[in-house]
Amino acid sequence: MWLQDSYPAAFSLKLMLKDIRLANNEAGEAIELPFLSKAEELYSQAEKSGLGALDMAAVYHYLEKGEH
Repeated sequence: MWLQDSYPAAFSLKLMLKDIRLANNEAGEAIELPFLSKAEELYSQAEKSGLGALDMAAVYHYLEKGEH
């Protein structure tokens, strides 16, 4: 996947972002999860860059290409 720079969707980045947001909302103010907030920010930016329909591993492509 990473070696070929190909990310066919097994579990889309968009769906991963949805789940991260659900977990973040569920945690609310009851528990502090800074890594989850950072993940939400990162996946959100990757989705906005057009990677939402690709596999969630496409976040690697986003980070590697320095698009953030």
